Amino acid sequence: MITRHPTIAHTSACLTHHDVKIAGLAACEFQRSSYRALRDVGCTYHDGVLTLRGCLSSFYLKQVAQTLVRDLPSVERIDNQIEVVSPPHSGSARNSTDGDQAAS
Repeated sequence: MITRHPTIAHTSACLTHHDVKIAGLAACEFQRSSYRALRDVGCTYHDGVLTLRGCLSSFYLKQVAQTLVRDLPSVERIDNQIEVVSPPHSGSARNSTDGDQAAS
């Protein structure tokens, strides 16, 4: 079974103990965050590059994720591959033409 966004993703590249440790530190930062959505962000680390993956509902959260891990030891660069997706609409239909709303 393949997990869509694991906290620490293992790739086919040879990961060292140090790589796994740094990815684990990043995962801990996301788990401790008060933003619950960040707890599903996946990360890998290799050769100084911390790669972030997942889906979030705003560019703000994408930036928060990057900010949380920017000062981790050995991280020289962050490859932020997090996708920003619109949350599904909940029950209310919206008119997408001109933004007009019917008067009540």
